[in-house]
Amino acid sequence: MKEKISRRKFLETSVVAGTGIALNLRSEGRPVMEDGSMVVRLSVRYYQVAQLYGPGMPPSGEEGLHERVFERPAAQIGLVLGHVWNLGEPDGPYPIGPDDRKPGEAADWVPVAHRIIRDKIKPALHAARTAGIQVFHLAQSSYVKKYPQYQTIAADPELNPEESTSFNRCVRPRSNEEIWHHEYGSNYPGPVWVTHPDKFDIAKDAKPLPNEAVFSDRIPA
Repeated sequence: MKEKISRRKFLETSVVAGTGIALNLRSEGRPVMEDGSMVVRLSVRYYQVAQLYGPGMPPSGEEGLHERVFERPAAQIGLVLGHVWNLGEPDGPYPIGPDDRKPGEAADWVPVAHRIIRDKIKPALHAARTAGIQVFHLAQSSYVKKYPQYQTIAADPELNPEESTSFNRCVRPRSNEEIWHHEYGSNYPGPVWVTHPDKFDIAKDAKPLPNEAVFSDRIPA
């Protein structure tokens, strides 16, 4: 029987596997394309969930952690950093020291995130840039507009259609404030992008370079 792992352990092992695509990049002995770009050997770890079953359906394979290795030219690979925040950093919202412990799951994950950024994401980001892998940064909508790279994307009409989809609702949707008070109580001040709009940003070890795209998961207003 395979050992079950916690969600936090799976997150940490997944980050190790995901960033492992760049951690061990070496130019020596690595195939090179005609244009000079490096061929990168990727070790990808993923979690497979059993699919639906029934007559005529192929077997879904074994459920659990799996790993595959394949090669791709660096020019065909993109490294996407999604919401790598500066929460808990010295210059960010709610600073947390490296040896500090905070009560409850709501804060305990922050030192773990700091270690992942320092030990996994930062070296992977450096190696990906060295190998010629294009890096993309998914940023939160409250701070994304400060980056010129985002302004270039936001100004492109092909990337931002003028028409948006709207839906008729039969009941009044709850506001964010109502949802927050319902989930966390009336004393909850709001999420970090509300309480610290001037400090909330991308983590210092993951800041984008001028030639790297910065985008948001929301269409700009």
